[in-house]
Formats: sequence, structure tokens, C-alpha cells
Amino acid sequence: MNKKQLFLMVMVLVGGVMSPILTAHAQDDLQTTLDTLTTAYQNAAALQSYAAQWDGTTSESTQLSEGDNLYIVSTQITSAQTAQIEGANTSSSVTQTVTQGQIVVTKPLVEGAALPEPTLASQLELKASLVSIDGRVFINLDETAPEYRAGLPEGWQEVRDGVALGVNGTVSLTDVAASLDNVRMDATSVLALLNPTVVKSAEALPDDELNGQAMKRYLLTLNLAEAMTALGQDASALLGDLELSDEAVSALLSGATYTVEVWVGADDQTVYRHVITLNLNSELDGKSFGSDLGGATVKISHNQSDTLTLSELNADFEIRVPAMDEVVG
Repeated sequence: MNKKQLFLMVMVLVGGVMSPILTAHAQDDLQTTLDTLTTAYQNAAALQSYAAQWDGTTSESTQLSEGDNLYIVSTQITSAQTAQIEGANTSSSVTQTVTQGQIVVTKPLVEGAALPEPTLASQLELKASLVSIDGRVFINLDETAPEYRAGLPEGWQEVRDGVALGVNGTVSLTDVAASLDNVRMDATSVLALLNPTVVKSAEALPDDELNGQAMKRYLLTLNLAEAMTALGQDASALLGDLELSDEAVSALLSGATYTVEVWVGADDQTVYRHVITLNLNSELDGKSFGSDLGGATVKISHNQSDTLTLSELNADFEIRVPAMDEVVG
């Protein structure tokens, strides 16, 4: 055996020894980060009160290609909400804009040409004030333009279980409760995700500053299918009424990018901000839907980003039942 062969043999042996060692170190580092974030989320859950700012953006696009014909439907939802939270009580204001557009192309596109962008038209512009106190929920939509209020009454209204407001039942307790959940730090759900089965990787990002306070930052990359299992959800939570084959659902979830970026106070080990981002992009054929679709193909794009920021931790807030004739704005 010459020196070159001996050297190669030694390198192979060293590589075989080092590989499991490096893997073990990576797993240890991941678990250490998850333990740090678990503590930070538990500290956030223990807060008695805080102010919150939630910003959410969702963009969806569906493209159906059939021969020379191309149909595109795009929807964008932009939401913002501020709140004061004390115990189980919440006082908040929320704005939401929903725009949608569609376009039909009936002649071949030039190869390499960019797809046309549908012009998005407003479908809803909502501005509401919400109060949840002692198990009772109130809403005021006076600042929403009349054309979007669908016959909703003026002034503060109590939203009761099983009784929807508006001539078309546009506002229900379920809708309002879901909106109020956006501004609450749902540590229980996040903690369910903080395990090595769900988290594919964890990265420490450069330190940051938030409202004058030093922050540690972390970026988690999650396995979407495992995350949904951990949260007790299935694909219908993402696909709605869209019915796909099991193989198509698996491909859609495996190709998704799902991340959580977290800001943790360097001094108090409490979560002050997290940004949850989900990107789904997939091209499906007729087999995905259980039929041939006449040879058509469908491209689905779903991009969602939600940012929750906490401030004024453990401050004293006065949250009260609103007077029915109280003016908003």
C-alpha cells in the first residue's frame, strides 16, 4: 500500500468517525436553541398585560393553463391591529383591506415573457374597534365606509354567540374572536412547534435592538407537514375547499418554506416579536385533482407573513365595557 492509498484510507476512517460526532453536536445546538426559546415563550405567556401590534399580509394566486388560454386569479389581504391586553381582556382597533383581480389571456405568450399582472380592485376595506371584557365581546364599525358595512348598525354592538350582526350575517362571534386572537401571544401553539421533529434548523442571527432594548434573534426553519400535525391540523387548514390527491398534498407541503424569526430580550429572556412566514408554490396537473382537467395545469401560490410585536410589558391598562352611544374616531 503506497502513501496515497494509506492517506485516503485514513481520511475515510476519520470521516466515518467525525460524521456522527458533528451530527450529534448539531442536534445538541438545536436542542439548546429550542430550550432557550421555550423559556422565552413561557415568560411571554406569564405576562399579566402588554401592548401588541400585529401586521399580516397574505397573497394568493391561482393560474389555470389550458392550451393557449391562461386564467389568473389573485387575492391580497393586508391587515393591521393594535391592542392593549390585560389578563383575558382586550381592547383593540383593526384595519383590513381585501383586493382581488383576475385576467384571461387567450393567445400564446411570447416565450420567456413575464406573465401579465391582474389589476387588483378593492373588495373590502374594514376598520373596527373591538373590546373583549369579562367574557363579553363588543364591536364598533362606524369608521368603516358605508358601502362595506352590509347593513351593520351604528355604534357599539355586543356580539353574542349564535347571533350574527348585519342583514347578511356578516359579523359573527367566531370572526371577532379570531381577530382578537391575532394580537395575543399564543405561546401554547408555538411551544408545540419547538421540538426537533418539527424544526429542521435553528440559526442565531445578529443581535438587534427593539424599542431601545437589546435583542437576541433566532431563525427557525420548520417542516410544514410536521408542524400541522403538532398543531392538530390537516391540509384543509391551508387548502380550504380545494380537493387534491394525497400525493399532491404531500408534494405541496414538502415544497413549502415555513419559518419563524424570533426576537428575545437579552436581559429578561422574553419574546418581544416573532415573524411567521409561509410560502407555498406548486404546479399541479389533472391527476392531482383526480381527473384529467382536459390537459390543463394549475399553479398555486400562497405567501403569508404575520408579525406580532409586544411592548409596555406589565403596564396598567384600563379596559372597560364601552357605552353604547360612545363615539369612535
